[in-house]
Amino acid sequence: MSKPFDMYVVGSLGPPDGWNPQETIKRYQAWPILQALSEGPVTQPFLAERSGLSVQATQDALEQLLRLGLARCSGGEYSLGFAWYSQADQDAIYRKTWPVATHLAERIYARRSEIDRQIDQVTARTWSELCDLRFALVGCFGLDWGGLETLKASGHLIHEKEQPGGRRYVLYAQESVEGFTQKDYAGSHSMAIDPTYTWSSFGDHSGRRFGLPDLVWELPGAVQRDETVPAPLRPLLGTPEVEGLDLHLGAAAEALVGLTRGEAPQGIGLSLLTAASALREGKPAIPIFFRQPEGQVIDGVVGAVQETLLAVVQAHYTALQTSLGDIGPLRSGISFGECFNLIWHVIFGQTNRVLAEQGYLADPEPTYPNEGRYRWWLTIS
Repeated sequence: MSKPFDMYVVGSLGPPDGWNPQETIKRYQAWPILQALSEGPVTQPFLAERSGLSVQATQDALEQLLRLGLARCSGGEYSLGFAWYSQADQDAIYRKTWPVATHLAERIYARRSEIDRQIDQVTARTWSELCDLRFALVGCFGLDWGGLETLKASGHLIHEKEQPGGRRYVLYAQESVEGFTQKDYAGSHSMAIDPTYTWSSFGDHSGRRFGLPDLVWELPGAVQRDETVPAPLRPLLGTPEVEGLDLHLGAAAEALVGLTRGEAPQGIGLSLLTAASALREGKPAIPIFFRQPEGQVIDGVVGAVQETLLAVVQAHYTALQTSLGDIGPLRSGISFGECFNLIWHVIFGQTNRVLAEQGYLADPEPTYPNEGRYRWWLTIS
């Protein structure tokens, strides 16, 4: 019997066209087939029976999955074309990477004075807690974004695998396991608004997010599903813009920056900020990172983290290849470099948890039911 799983992407899927896996899965109702493929290798009649689709619909969907590399065929039997991690695989990864995560946390904490001297120079330090700025700059800019960049350059990780349609990303899936994501701070969401503004959130995957950019994705769907919407967000439901909130993220960014200049913004931008609890007594309550003129300072923090994580990974990489050699994706032919996408996310997620529980990074608490643990901010290029 196939088990529920969650699918993740590292990189960019590109525009919502026929080369975008998410769009293809949705268009061909292929999710039940992917679920059945996780039991692979399996036959096409098995897929039709297990998915509940007609024989023709199963064949059409399967052709698309094969075209995009989401499925593969050998000897008339089909299996997933990307890494799938069972609960047993995840147990092994969490257990065997814990010493690496704690080692990394120790090394970063040892450099805290050097890192904090630089963070103290960012503009947002005048209104943001130091632990919140560390959460963003060390946990996300450094370990997540900087870690992927560094480990790709060092050859430890395949981060942007060339895919059909000229896309560059890595897909992997995990069997859904209750509790695994609690306080594993390893998930970043970003949305660029023209070349100037980027909204980002970072945290665990234990629930929904109501900052920006997530609010504009969550709210319309919550309304359609008739879910309870948190009280501060309900005023937005009465506005005609609720179905196109993403079009107003630029206005929200301009309103937030305007507040730092003493301006008094109005309109949907201010409404979004208010609903997302981005204001405190009429001033910003979230960090704003100005790439000009703070780029050198931010790069200094990220560089210190990158240097540290590379040394730790180099010290443990060969041993991890040996100790994790039995996980399912490696046995099915996925390279260790591709598998290291998930492995690295587990490592730095646990590192961030250790640093948060030590009080060095923020350790966010949910405000609403079914909300995850996260922080969010605006970056201005």
